[in-house]
Amino acid sequence: MGMMVLGSVVLVSDDGLTDREPPEGKDDEEEATRPDGADALSVIVNKDGTDAIEPSTDGTSILDQFIRTEPAAYANEGSADANVIDGNDADRMMNGFAGHHMIDGTDGEDQIRGKGGDDTLNGGDGDDTLYGGDENDVLHGGTGADDLYGNDGADIIFGEQGADSVNGGLGNDTLDGGSGNDALHGRHDDDRITGGEGEDTLFGGWGDDTLDGRDDQRDYLNGGDGDDHIRAGADDIASGGEGADSFYFSQIETGQDAAQLMDFDPAEDMLVVLYGDDAADVDPDIQIEPDEKDASQVNLTVNGVVVARMNSDDAPSVTQVVLMSEASANSLFGT
Repeated sequence: MGMMVLGSVVLVSDDGLTDREPPEGKDDEEEATRPDGADALSVIVNKDGTDAIEPSTDGTSILDQFIRTEPAAYANEGSADANVIDGNDADRMMNGFAGHHMIDGTDGEDQIRGKGGDDTLNGGDGDDTLYGGDENDVLHGGTGADDLYGNDGADIIFGEQGADSVNGGLGNDTLDGGSGNDALHGRHDDDRITGGEGEDTLFGGWGDDTLDGRDDQRDYLNGGDGDDHIRAGADDIASGGEGADSFYFSQIETGQDAAQLMDFDPAEDMLVVLYGDDAADVDPDIQIEPDEKDASQVNLTVNGVVVARMNSDDAPSVTQVVLMSEASANSLFGT
């Protein structure tokens, strides 16, 4: 590998970098330093192999300008200012720095770290790993089976297409699995979690969380600790965990399987039936009745259709069931 320092420009050129053996006693890397008196350092890479460019200064990124002259797989970092970093069709590792970044991944399997600042990270195609960093970040997984981590801050994370793992971290986060069989973890603080299409698993974690399992397939919803709001759809399995939790059920179509409520404490939890959007709508007929096939279960019925089943020892009386309009629920869970 050859490296030439020209004023504030470092020119790196070697088409055979991937085949080079490092000198004895040295790692397989080169170090570019800012010349004395130079205000900026530009890095120009001119090769077909794999480049990694890392800042190595006391708090300030050396990557003030990055120019790619050939399609290649490489890693780069943004600066302490605002940056827009675009990928290509290869696998990459991309890092932001202290500023606000918009980083677009590639068609390969990317690893993108936002670090400091309010970052927007786009994984693109492929099975990507995205880390939000310290502030309020927006993460888009794109297609593929992605691992998404908001870390600190109030993050908004979209799994989008594919079987994704979506993790909020610290802060009041908003998670949306999108299509595919996703696992969503709010973790700390008060998170809003939507499964989307597919057979999803939703964990609230620690905090007063809002979980929404409405879609076309079975979801598993667990509120965890805290006073959670849990909206279950047909065939979902819901557990509130610790705290005073509220469970929301809509009327389902005849032939759909009812949701299963795994734990309910009549002394502190709330059972809510959603019905109609018009104040003129007639209130539905709500009953809690023994299950004809399983004596350990009772059924919550709305106009004769079973919408939820629960353990008979945990069941509330019908007078404890709260009626709420769909419109009011949408203000809590979204449409």
